[in-house]
Amino acid sequence: MEFLLLFYSNTGRHTKNQPQILRSFILFFLLYSEGLAKPSLTLWVDRFSNDRLLASLIGCVQDSLPPLGSYFDFIDRLWTAPATDLYAQDKLLPASRNRKKPVKPKGKKQKAQETKPKITEFIEKRLMTGNDIPFNFEERLQRFFYHVAVLPSMEGGSIPKEHLTISGDGIAVHTHACPYGHHRDGAPENLRHFSDTDASWGWDSDMEKYYFGYSMFQLSCYNKELRADIPLLLRFTSARRHDSVSFLVAFHELEKHMPAVFATNMCLDSAMDNYPSYWLLKNRGIRAFIDLNDKCGRPKTIPDTITIDKDGTPLCQEKLRMKPNGYDRSSGSSCGAALMEKNTVPNVKTAVRIPNMGGSSKPGPNGISAFTPMFPAAQMLIRRFITNAPPRNISTTASSMITACTVCSYTQRSIILSGQP
Repeated sequence: MEFLLLFYSNTGRHTKNQPQILRSFILFFLLYSEGLAKPSLTLWVDRFSNDRLLASLIGCVQDSLPPLGSYFDFIDRLWTAPATDLYAQDKLLPASRNRKKPVKPKGKKQKAQETKPKITEFIEKRLMTGNDIPFNFEERLQRFFYHVAVLPSMEGGSIPKEHLTISGDGIAVHTHACPYGHHRDGAPENLRHFSDTDASWGWDSDMEKYYFGYSMFQLSCYNKELRADIPLLLRFTSARRHDSVSFLVAFHELEKHMPAVFATNMCLDSAMDNYPSYWLLKNRGIRAFIDLNDKCGRPKTIPDTITIDKDGTPLCQEKLRMKPNGYDRSSGSSCGAALMEKNTVPNVKTAVRIPNMGGSSKPGPNGISAFTPMFPAAQMLIRRFITNAPPRNISTTASSMITACTVCSYTQRSIILSGQP
């Protein structure tokens, strides 16, 4: 409760039952996750008056239970959005408020396009220059989660303090509110009352259908012993927001509110395969493992003298797939070599240098592995190795790990390995 004291006044009457309300929220979500409570705060508060055991678990007797209004006051202290009448019971809004939907993607399992195409570049420039991103209404909640969950997990060993690998992904959160609103007696026909005014239409790429609700982006790390993903930061945003934008914002808030969390590797899916994500992670000294976005095809900036396979691996003049052969940090180039015989390093047939950050040509992250010291096949290998079975201490670099094994046969989604993993 020491963290929460900052949000209370030093004058006036003392607030009552604040620790009890916090315990009540924790118990509520615990029982709801087990299917033992309904998703209604009103029904939950009413339940205490008839259940002495629940009242005892939060530290109250039945004649001194906190009322429902105290719960909402507690929520308001942790939510930094400015005061508005948008959520008032008598607030009426245009009936066409949620009429527009995002454009349906053409391919299967694809995300809807971001409505503001240059927003990722804009956010990346702000973060590079040290500027803040406004409208972080979840700031107190994130800091509270950091103190009560993340830091104790780091002290207990569930979250490693060094060589931390973080994964990020977005998920569609469906709401049961009616997107068309409700007509009120005596109100004009073109006005409606909306029970969830912040929800909007989005495209669920997993279920391949439109949904009404929000988008939640989560940064987490994998614990091998527990065989579970441990959340580090949760970020709710508009259902229309693309994951590439949500990642940049979530990463900034992780740096801002959780200073003890230092990432060594960042695993992301193809939605974050863009220049701003690579630039930002490279600037922070974090190795990026990002799946290729196969929709973008071959970038025009790749020289014609370099032949690139469909998964981004360079080919030599005799169409042999090249193996990683070092990384030139001075020019930001990935080096590759095609071998005469399998698993023989000395017999180099030909070599190629892929410029990433420097040189006369700058191939983008779509098509080849830009800004990272390895080819796309190696990225996918290491990404699956780290995400699915990460060791407690990833002391070896990703480039040395991929050099120690030989890629025999693989597709973009399936990799077969031989050699020393």
